[in-house]
Amino acid sequence: MTQEAILFPLTVKATAVLEADRCVDQDGTYATAAASCFGVTTRDAAIGDNIAVSTLGTKIVTAGAAIALDAYVEVGTDGKVVTFSAGVKVGRCMQAASADGDKIEIFQLPN
Repeated sequence: MTQEAILFPLTVKATAVLEADRCVDQDGTYATAAASCFGVTTRDAAIGDNIAVSTLGTKIVTAGAAIALDAYVEVGTDGKVVTFSAGVKVGRCMQAASADGDKIEIFQLPN
């Protein structure tokens, strides 16, 4: 079952066009691959929009590749998540992803 339990939403100003369910930094752009992530977007945003991001809880995210259930994830390209390898752990999968673009629920990890 896909759901969200956003416990601590914060706002950032988009400095780039952003899609929903992607990892972002406080500067309003997608988080850098393998780096930390401030939060996950809750909706699409145009440049200049204030947008709520989930910083703690469970959140739907966009997968960048297939990911196993219970796997830890890190930021991939364009704010998508991929299986953790050597970057910063930003969450743990509560659902498996079978392909790039799948929407899955993760438990967000402070990072």
